Amino acid sequence: KANIRDIEKELGDCFFGLVNVARKLNLDAEAAALTCVHKFKSRFAYIETQLEQVDKSVEDSDLTEMDRLWEAAKQYER
Repeated sequence: KANIRDIEKELGDCFFGLVNVARKLNLDAEAAALTCVHKFKSRFAYIETQLEQVDKSVEDSDLTEMDRLWEAAKQYER
């Protein structure tokens, strides 16, 4: 059974592999990562705002509701 450190190392290897794919495609891996972080923060803020409107918090929500709001956030971005 793998422990958390072993899993973290493997995840790091996956990240390294993705950076190499980006390099081969002449893409800026750092810019892509920053875009991903921005997108996540924006979508999560949308979720929090929607939950606040119905007097709920993230802790009060369940995975089904969060998934529905995540999809709504993606539509809202367009």
